[in-house]
Amino acid sequence: MLSHSSAQENLGGAELSFLRLIDVWRARTPEIEIVVVARTPEGLLQPELRAREIECHTIPYDSWVLTVPSTDDYEILGNERNNANAIALIRQIIVERKFDLVVTNTIVSPWAGVAAALAQVPHAWFVREFGDLDHGLTFALGREETYTDLNLLSQVVITNSETIRDHIAPWVDAGTMMVQYPDVDADSVRERSQEDWEAGREPWVFTHNPKDLRLVMLGRVAESKGQYTVIDAVTELVAAGKPVRLCLVGSILPAERARMEALLRERSLEKHVQLVGEVSNPFPYVVEADVGITASRAEAFGRGTTEYMALGLPVLASRAGANLELVEDGVTGILFDSGDAHSLAEAISAYRGKTERVMTDGRAARERFDRVLATRYPVGAVIDRLEALAVSDEVTFELPHLPHLVHHWMTLPATFRRVVSAVHLDVDPRSLPRYQVGEQIMAPIRSVQRWWRQRGGRRS
Repeated sequence: MLSHSSAQENLGGAELSFLRLIDVWRARTPEIEIVVVARTPEGLLQPELRAREIECHTIPYDSWVLTVPSTDDYEILGNERNNANAIALIRQIIVERKFDLVVTNTIVSPWAGVAAALAQVPHAWFVREFGDLDHGLTFALGREETYTDLNLLSQVVITNSETIRDHIAPWVDAGTMMVQYPDVDADSVRERSQEDWEAGREPWVFTHNPKDLRLVMLGRVAESKGQYTVIDAVTELVAAGKPVRLCLVGSILPAERARMEALLRERSLEKHVQLVGEVSNPFPYVVEADVGITASRAEAFGRGTTEYMALGLPVLASRAGANLELVEDGVTGILFDSGDAHSLAEAISAYRGKTERVMTDGRAARERFDRVLATRYPVGAVIDRLEALAVSDEVTFELPHLPHLVHHWMTLPATFRRVVSAVHLDVDPRSLPRYQVGEQIMAPIRSVQRWWRQRGGRRS
């Protein structure tokens, strides 16, 4: 299994869903052997894997869906060397350990998919994000090219919502795709909600005036997650004499915290908004609130949304992404226009002073979670399909065309020549350490290129 990150800031939805899949699969099939490859540096994921006695290899590699693609030739070559080495290591693990199946947990990095193709072992790909629409990332090869390659390198593609399934449908074969809602252990969530808050992080904001509507929002603090839209809505309500209390629970970088605290001071909201930060158990904060908020500009699923619902909170959610399939507008919560603080303020106002409606919609939210969301696309169905794929003798590794990734690799020799020419060499560059290092960088990449060309040639 390949994880795109080691969870430096927090265990996000992708990592939590990944760990939950491992837990359920091992409980169901105790004899299963799992090895995880994760990206350096080590973060919060590795301790979770060690606690489960899961073997993990933490290695350097780059992404093909990333914040800003590099334009520096030296950096490009270094990254591609790491990627090629990652492919080689993963392939070595697959072959030497005789693994039956390879799983990638993210669209961000394709290297396990390439390694599986090299080893001719079935590959399953979990798509848990939009990439660009939700996180503002860039598809280095282009969105269409990326998903076309994803389809080419996979026998099964699992999306975490109908929304994501429909989003990638133009490029991924319908028979390859299936949906699996991230498995939320409702019993565990409800049990943990009764635990104490972390010391020094009590939700004091809820105690100022118990009559004020109490709002909670889970998730990493970032522009794309919508916390600033929520603060704008709170500002509007407080200015109109309609005070509410907001508790933000989730990781926040120091610079982001400083920015947000300055904004709260500027708007005199220090007694209305509390930044709890990252905690190991967010659920005691959720059950102290009246309403949960999901304000992301494009949520691929919304794990926090389902956790609110499992705990009996109505949800205020942006009218975008998978929120449309999770929240029944006017029944289990209220949808508001994405990024529109005034629309959110109106939705919040619909619950202010309406205790009976809060309770009614909260009960409906919990019932919808138990009756629909927990059973519609279960993890067991995915495990069934993955286990069947692992033993199938009908899997074909014939490629109708080369991946777009190979076309990118074919540009690397020119990148290397630019690096060499940049130093204006007057001697044979092959005699210099820089050239020899470059040869080491290119060797594994050329090996992969040759393999793909040979396969493509046989199928042309």
